[in-house]
Amino acid sequence: MGTGRATVKQTSFFGSSFEDHQSWLSWLHRTLPKPNLPPDAPIVIDLFAGCGGLALGFESQGFRTVGFEMKPVAVKTYNANLDGRCEETFLTVGIPEGRQI
Repeated sequence: MGTGRATVKQTSFFGSSFEDHQSWLSWLHRTLPKPNLPPDAPIVIDLFAGCGGLALGFESQGFRTVGFEMKPVAVKTYNANLDGRCEETFLTVGIPEGRQI
C-alpha cells in the first residue's frame, strides 16, 4: 500500500537538479537568456519551424528570426523561448496577396 505522499522526481541536467518543471524553466532562462538583437540584424525565415531549434542557433549567432508552423503547441513554445515570432499557419504554395513579413 502507498504512504499517501506524492513522490517528487528530481531531474538532473548539466549538474543541476530540478524538482519540477518551473525550476527547470527558471534555470533555462537564466542559462540561455533571450538575445538582444539589433533591429537591423539579418532576418532568417524559418519554415516548418517546430519549437524553434533551428531559430535558436541563428539567434545565438546574431540573426533575427520569423517562424511559420502549423502546430499550436510548437508555436507557443517558439514564442515563449525565442526573440523572433512564430505564426501559426498552414503553409501552401504561393504568396498570399497583401501579406507582409
